[in-house]
Amino acid sequence: MDMTRKSKARYGLNRTYRINPAVKALRNALFAGITVAAIAPGAQAACVEVGNTVTCSGIFTGTLTSGGDLLVSLPFDPATVILDDTTVITALGGGVNAFNSNDLTIISDAIIDAYGPGYVAGINALSQFGDTSVTNNGTISAYSYGAGASGIVAASSYNDVSVANNGSIEAEALGSAYGILAISQYGDSSIANDGSISASAYNGDAYGILALAQYGDISISNGSAGTIEAVS
Repeated sequence: MDMTRKSKARYGLNRTYRINPAVKALRNALFAGITVAAIAPGAQAACVEVGNTVTCSGIFTGTLTSGGDLLVSLPFDPATVILDDTTVITALGGGVNAFNSNDLTIISDAIIDAYGPGYVAGINALSQFGDTSVTNNGTISAYSYGAGASGIVAASSYNDVSVANNGSIEAEALGSAYGILAISQYGDSSIANDGSISASAYNGDAYGILALAQYGDISISNGSAGTIEAVS
């Protein structure tokens, strides 16, 4: 793709953003220093586990992982991660990186802003032996200025994968970009979009939606309210 003002800006000159207004407002506040106290770790941000369900609230400035904030007591039982509508994640490398041996469900009403020079994912969800389900009702922005980027990656080694987007997803990368990527080896992969998805790749391929299933079925739907844009 030709280098536009936007791409020139992102990769070195006169940087500008085409991002969700809520994300832009958050960044402006951070740069102005008016939310420094609010974003102190543990001050306004917390993830609480009850019965193998982890619910997160508040403002986070790092990746939420299954080895940390999203840790569940019983990884071989179905696990659920809920990011409520007060959750804001601004993180280098990735917003959410979740793994479970059994079923894994992620429901996000959050604002997620992930960026970095390497591969970047807004939400990365993997179940080894169970189903993986991700629902986005919020805003996800994933930017990589040196590699690839994905808004949502959902995968399962042995069972089904399903992703539903009712919010906004934007992936932009120097390499390949994926709005939603769903992968299953032995199960089915399905993606349903009723929100907005945008993928921009400057030196690779761009996919608004990509579903892969080596031995299962693939289902993709775009509802009446859904919009999908991919530019490379």
